[in-house]
Amino acid sequence: MIISPSIASFDVLNFAEEAKYIDENFDHIHIDIEDGMAVNGISFGFKVAKGVMSMVKAKASIHLEVMHPLDYLDDVMSCQPYVVFIQADVLDDPLLVVKEFKKRGLNVGLAVGDKDLDKDYQDIFTITKDVLVSTAYHDDEKQIYQKVLEDYAHSLFEKYGLRVWLDGGVTLEKYEELKNSDFYAAVMGRAVYQNKELFKKQKESL
Repeated sequence: MIISPSIASFDVLNFAEEAKYIDENFDHIHIDIEDGMAVNGISFGFKVAKGVMSMVKAKASIHLEVMHPLDYLDDVMSCQPYVVFIQADVLDDPLLVVKEFKKRGLNVGLAVGDKDLDKDYQDIFTITKDVLVSTAYHDDEKQIYQKVLEDYAHSLFEKYGLRVWLDGGVTLEKYEELKNSDFYAAVMGRAVYQNKELFKKQKESL
């Protein structure tokens, strides 16, 4: 399972240094775009996203946590991410949105969480290959990892054969537990930036 560090946990006063650290130690980077309506809080806009992406060679995954994702389609196109995830729970017709992004040649995945446990996204999962599962409850400010959401992620892999990304409360201990599992990636924030020397040593040992 790969690690995709999230820029949401960057030291905002040292963006260049944080980007350099990612570039030297990881092959992926994760960028959340939030509008303050789809989720509580606002992260970074596309100006920052493009700036970070210009500083790294890492493959970028973008998570659009916004009410009107089609308004951001041109911005996403200009970034050319490895994959863009569309937040499902705020949309009336996520299938329509996914299809519009796919028409532009983008690799599109669905972002799901505890609000989606009883929803049927089969029509989407049969035309995509990536899913981002929030492994912490949607409104949990502490972002505590939830086993029930890990189980949900397992069920999506087993049913659809998707590349499953876990995002939310993934600690070093949880990563060690799951790193040889069928999950594709772990989006990690504080666990990465608070243990920089550990990840530098891991890179050097490869």
